[in-house]
Amino acid sequence: MGSASPILAWDQPPEVGAVLANPDYVFRKEVVRDLLLFWSMPGERACMLVGPPGCGKTTAVEQWHARLNWPLPPA
Repeated sequence: MGSASPILAWDQPPEVGAVLANPDYVFRKEVVRDLLLFWSMPGERACMLVGPPGCGKTTAVEQWHARLNWPLPPA
């Protein structure tokens, strides 16, 4: 009948500018470790992800924000 609704952080409506979570996306452990380390450091304002084109840098950040229901800052 109807399509399944997207999975959002804590089943709450998305913030304005938030990316919808992809229920099939699987985070790599190294990415989660690096993002947790970055967010645990007081005063840090920028995180640089390094890798070749198409390796998933942008998708990882988008899905991180989507799972936490955080809007992405404007590009």
